[in-house]
Amino acid sequence: MGRKIFLSYAHKNAEDAKKLRAKLEERDYDVWIDKRIRGGDDWRQEIDEALETITDLVVLLTPESADSEWVTQEVHAAKYTDKKIHPILVKEFKNRAYPLWAQDIQHYDFCNQPYQKAFEELCATLKPPHPIQKLLDDRLDIYEKTGVFLSEEDLLKIEAAKDDLDLSRADELIKKSKKYYRNKWKYFLIGTLLGGATSVLPFALKGKSYIGLTSTFYAVLFLIGGSGGYIYMLGRETILRKVQDYWSRLLYGGLLLFIALTITLTFFSSIVYSTESQKWARYGLSGGGLGFFLGISIEAFIVWKSQKTHKKKQDKVNKSEK
Repeated sequence: MGRKIFLSYAHKNAEDAKKLRAKLEERDYDVWIDKRIRGGDDWRQEIDEALETITDLVVLLTPESADSEWVTQEVHAAKYTDKKIHPILVKEFKNRAYPLWAQDIQHYDFCNQPYQKAFEELCATLKPPHPIQKLLDDRLDIYEKTGVFLSEEDLLKIEAAKDDLDLSRADELIKKSKKYYRNKWKYFLIGTLLGGATSVLPFALKGKSYIGLTSTFYAVLFLIGGSGGYIYMLGRETILRKVQDYWSRLLYGGLLLFIALTITLTFFSSIVYSTESQKWARYGLSGGGLGFFLGISIEAFIVWKSQKTHKKKQDKVNKSEK
């Protein structure tokens, strides 16, 4: 189960709820706060779904919440599912008692001591955020912005801690990442063929005959070419996981393909033109330059595709919440 907090409050205390939510999220807690959807079955379904994943219920204890039927319902639902309840006193009760549900639970006094001190007391009793959950959430944000998968190391960490994590939003990312690494050697073969074909192409266009070359030489060509393609694939998954700015992504994507093709084409030209070093550099740099713009184009397409897919998902979520 993920470290998720349900924040319950009365509508008139929305500003206090917003402030507390921001403070909790700064500490990396995942805070679920209902959207004030008050429509019988709709509300019940939202609460039931939230209570499946939360670990703690934090309630803003005020005269308004004491009179709120919905807050009372949320507290009773949390008690029924054995969730820990944390009443937060943010407004004094004058000439009246606390609601029945709060009378036998220790509350946190945010009225008669500094806010930060009371907040630290609350955090000391909340279950701490799971570090792997934070890793997964960060990687999910990167995936939604860039389309970059989890690393194999990340997958191993997530698999080991899966019983303590909220995987509901990351299901697609985990499945695609596993599929990617399961088919890694297939992608290597594709990279080999594409890299080799790209490298051979300039010589083929120049009328260079390969009829007399042996199968061994062909194998060397395609392996070197494939290595270039593989450098690009691995570099993209490693570097772009840390780069989310749009223009930086384009630059890095272009540079990665520039390096991969420059290395590949330089090796090829050194084999084909073993005595003419100027042609090594010319073919290597010209092919790498072409790769730079090709890399930018590939990244631009991937960013566009990722953002389009993310927007569709977000529109679907927004539509379901209305």
